[in-house]
Amino acid sequence: MRIDIRNTGCCALRELEDICLWDSRPKRVVNDVCESRFEDEQDCAFYLFTDVAPYKHGESLKVYIIENRLGSVMETKGKRNPNSSNNVRCYIWKVNNTKLKKWKHDHYELDVFDEEDCEGCDDNECECNYD
Repeated sequence: MRIDIRNTGCCALRELEDICLWDSRPKRVVNDVCESRFEDEQDCAFYLFTDVAPYKHGESLKVYIIENRLGSVMETKGKRNPNSSNNVRCYIWKVNNTKLKKWKHDHYELDVFDEEDCEGCDDNECECNYD
């Protein structure tokens, strides 16, 4: 399974959608970014990602990016989304391409699926949508 990495109206910015799918495992999100960026050649200067309170997925990814020196991350204060009533925070990741390439060399995994990702499925009939 990969998170969706969507284009926006600006070629410099792409959106990391559903970062919560990896449930606070930011290495998986960065792995998906590397696959999109280097394998699929979908490059950009910035990535946008959002999270709802208590912000565990967004905060976890932000900390991972900073600790691994993969760029800088700007974040907004939380604000109530009038469409969902959720308290939402936005993050903008300014990518350090040199460090991300090094991270890819040291950490990238072509197949990141493991059994802990598959919850509640019979061993012989996995119902998860991993591609």
